[in-house]
Amino acid sequence: MAALVAVPVLFAGCSDVGDLPESGDFRDCLTGAGADPDDLDSAEARADAFADPAALDCVTALTASEQRDVLADVFTDDELATALTAWVEHTDATAEDAARVAGSLAGAAGDPDDPDVTGGALDELVAVAIRHQDGPSPFYEQWSEDPEAQASVPDGDPLSGPSLYLDWLEDHGSDSEEHSEAQEVRELQEGVATAREEAAEAD
Repeated sequence: MAALVAVPVLFAGCSDVGDLPESGDFRDCLTGAGADPDDLDSAEARADAFADPAALDCVTALTASEQRDVLADVFTDDELATALTAWVEHTDATAEDAARVAGSLAGAAGDPDDPDVTGGALDELVAVAIRHQDGPSPFYEQWSEDPEAQASVPDGDPLSGPSLYLDWLEDHGSDSEEHSEAQEVRELQEGVATAREEAAEAD
């Protein structure tokens, strides 16, 4: 993860997005990731740039307020889910730190009025991705190969799969290994949700 120190000097961006920090470290990080900070003056440009986990990693060192300026109203829910999943796969942070940082990014970029964000579906997706940073668990592979389970997953809804997977784990009963797996993911989900809520409420 990039260890950057942002300074509070800003330059004006386009009217439909917030200002980017003018920190030299932040700009250098973006340039190193292949994104020209001078071109990130629209939501479309930022969505394209920050879909790259190396560029999104540059945002992780910013304050919650700066993260909102950079990411607010940039992604659709599906785009945000994809970007956060890619960042989780990219980072070498511990599971606990990944949950905290991804939650903060979700709080900055997520639509606070969307039930997929506030209702926990996005948190579940991120938590499952963190749990599988080193590859899918045997349980996830079993669920993925279960025709009945897969038949319940709506097409074109990336946020629904992790939620249904967790339900499948928990349906095995409280004494099962599957249920224990679900509890570990739920703990990560709680970490994501807490960080997301704190970021969304930060000044």
